[in-house]
Amino acid sequence: MTYHFLYRNGFLITNRPLSNKIPDILHWKELNVAGYSIYTDETVDVYHRRYNDVDIVLIGIVLNPFSKISNPKKILINLCQKFAYSNDRFFDYLDMLSGRFVIFIRSKAQSYIIHDAAGNRSVFYDISDTNHVFVSSHAQLIADLKHYKIDADIRKFMESVDFKNHLDSHLPGVLTPYQNIDLLTPNTLLDLNKYKVKRFFPREPLLGQKVTDQLAEELGALFTNQMDLLRKKYKLSLSLTAGVDSRLSLAAAKKHKNSIHYFTYTTDIKKSLEKDAQAAQKLCHLLNLHHQAIECNQQPDKEFFNLYVKNSAYLASWKRVLIGKGLYSVYPKGLLHVKSNVSEIGRAFYRRKYDLPNKISADIYASLYPIKGDRTFICNAFKQYIQQTELNSQKIFNYDPYDIVYWEYRIGNWQSLVLLETDIIHNTYILYNNRSILKKLLSVPLADRINDTLYIQMIKHMWPDVLQIPINPHKTIKRKRLR
Repeated sequence: MTYHFLYRNGFLITNRPLSNKIPDILHWKELNVAGYSIYTDETVDVYHRRYNDVDIVLIGIVLNPFSKISNPKKILINLCQKFAYSNDRFFDYLDMLSGRFVIFIRSKAQSYIIHDAAGNRSVFYDISDTNHVFVSSHAQLIADLKHYKIDADIRKFMESVDFKNHLDSHLPGVLTPYQNIDLLTPNTLLDLNKYKVKRFFPREPLLGQKVTDQLAEELGALFTNQMDLLRKKYKLSLSLTAGVDSRLSLAAAKKHKNSIHYFTYTTDIKKSLEKDAQAAQKLCHLLNLHHQAIECNQQPDKEFFNLYVKNSAYLASWKRVLIGKGLYSVYPKGLLHVKSNVSEIGRAFYRRKYDLPNKISADIYASLYPIKGDRTFICNAFKQYIQQTELNSQKIFNYDPYDIVYWEYRIGNWQSLVLLETDIIHNTYILYNNRSILKKLLSVPLADRINDTLYIQMIKHMWPDVLQIPINPHKTIKRKRLR
């Protein structure tokens, strides 16, 4: 079988037009904007507008759940107007946007690349030559164009047994397999004039608030608004587990419950997935919804394996290839996948799992990295991440640094990589992927975040019936001490 999915849903932005396109992207569209060439896969939506000598290009899916706007052209006009007024107005508006997108801005004074709240649309950039810009959705595409080889130390780390066998295989910090290619993390932008990463969020302290019915209703409306806007444009699927994250997404879909495809994938390599599927099937049966359990145990052929891992710059574990093959074989074509992972940012993921010290450091962040390996290598990667993203108390105000590092490194790295891999199967949209929504989720007391108080209250407000099945009945959390 011949597969045609290398760099699916991808983009490339460069100020050096490709005279000889590589075969893998011959079918891509080309847009020339202010001295830059923007190449995009035929599956990607691209919008461009020039306003007061400023060019803004929007790549991907975008919604504004606050003003209920799903038209990308209208959102682009608003972005242009806000940018013309001030950077602060622009960033405030950007915070309100949901979706999976990249924005390229070019003016006489400023040029930069910025992406969605949690970096669901991956951005990789070449650091070897600041005069020649190469920014892409795929690190491997840049490596192909520049003829880079995987760094020897990183290759050694990637070839370890622990890395190869870990379902969540990814590199620490902002590393990619290539020494000359870095990952752009959420809440930072790439300044193309100075070719430097700059932090733009947070811009003010987080305002604490109590969990109230009013807050639950306000947030619930933002979730249901997104489902309403999505359903007008797309046919949808919703992946379900036994957890609270997808349960809230399901509650937001109540109005459209009978027009959505529900599924859970299972595999022999992780038994908890089977229990997730059982809980999801039971819940859907009670709600009279059709649910599909997709078994991902079919060994991929050599061609599929090679293309799949190349899409992720060879970071995908064989376990994820197995899941990808299972989904590729049976997932209904043409459905936008609604997923729920970003929610853990608001649920104090690290604090609920670990008894964490107050003093933070690269060494502590290295302890949170889930894959065993060379401790010095991992720690140095997090030192680079801290320095490059200006992750310090002055820049993040009163935000919990453990929330920020989970948001930017864990979700912005591992989760965006998983989405990049599954682009061969479907495009993905995450309801939680909105900076203003995440701010609200982070604003409530830590105990409420650990106990999912606000999430449960939101579900009760939107569709209490989805709580008929207990949340994660097969999982228990034992907090570990990190030193």
